[in-house]
Amino acid sequence: MKKILVPFALFCVLCCSSCNRRNASLESLIMATVSDSVQVFPEALTPEDGVSANAFICLEIPQKGLRGKALRKIRKSIVSEALGEEYADMNCADAVSACLGAYAQNYLSDAREIAGGDDTQALLHTLNYAREINGEVVSLQDGILAYRISTYDYAGGAHGTYTENWLNFRASDGTSLRPELIFTENGRETLDYLLKTELQAGGHSFWNYEGAESAWLDRNFFFEQDSIRFYYNPYEVDCYAAGPVCVALPLELVVPLLDEKKLKLNLENSDE
Repeated sequence: MKKILVPFALFCVLCCSSCNRRNASLESLIMATVSDSVQVFPEALTPEDGVSANAFICLEIPQKGLRGKALRKIRKSIVSEALGEEYADMNCADAVSACLGAYAQNYLSDAREIAGGDDTQALLHTLNYAREINGEVVSLQDGILAYRISTYDYAGGAHGTYTENWLNFRASDGTSLRPELIFTENGRETLDYLLKTELQAGGHSFWNYEGAESAWLDRNFFFEQDSIRFYYNPYEVDCYAAGPVCVALPLELVVPLLDEKKLKLNLENSDE
């Protein structure tokens, strides 16, 4: 019976107690897609040298279906996380354009350093850069909007870097549901222990966290039907070859660790 009641307790925390409110859903959201790209050739070389930098950004942005305040906060958080805090106060299209412009300028700066040396021809392959950023709304349920940002970046090394970052928002007001907001302090310590135990059982060493008392393993997560899944990018808890690593903890283990006073989730998230 306990396994039934505990997830239901979370549902009660997440959901609105009044049943006559119109609940927003993924299907009710109206989205806009902001995308742009850039291709840059080093000034000291020609296109025939076959060297360039290519960048592409595509962000899905909620436009309607939630309250205006929530939409503004969500859009700002998406831009800040995907492109950088320096673009957070710009509208999405301008932010994407400015980010691509900065990428092009940084690439040209790198290219000048390499192309100006005696080993330019030997180092040409290192000037083939690439970046791709994609953002999408994945779900809207139980008062939580989940957003995934996938990034690929290559800057002339042995291999590119893939990352996946998850953002979770309280749909009613757009508050970013960070671990320090939704878990108690003791809950985070317990959660960290549970995650380390699961990672060790899977043969992972959580490299970046050993010896760092202030480091937590709960930064990148998203809610599923019966669990919370924690996501780790390459190099965070294992080598690059291991790829991304996920740990799913059942809600029955996670619910006692939540700070219900701060969580305050409900489904009163329509824009009416």
